[in-house]
Amino acid sequence: MGSKREHLRVNFENPCILTHDGISYLGLLENLSSSGAFVKVADKLADRLLIIGDIVVLKLCINPDSNPVECLGTVIRLESAGLGVIFEKSDR
Repeated sequence: MGSKREHLRVNFENPCILTHDGISYLGLLENLSSSGAFVKVADKLADRLLIIGDIVVLKLCINPDSNPVECLGTVIRLESAGLGVIFEKSDR
């Protein structure tokens, strides 16, 4: 039985940059929803430096002709394949 998710997730392989405490990690956005994302991180150091609850910035550049989109989020899952991030809600 699969996991139940509140928001539809879309497979979405796209390069991204994940930043925490001034350190940037090259990543691959694996899937995306309106509430969060799952990111494969190329740098294995991220596995040891990030912990659940860390605040991160996820920078996405979906279209090379546009500016990157930055999303503030919290790490909610860590596993060998990558990490899950839930986006912070904006007051805007």
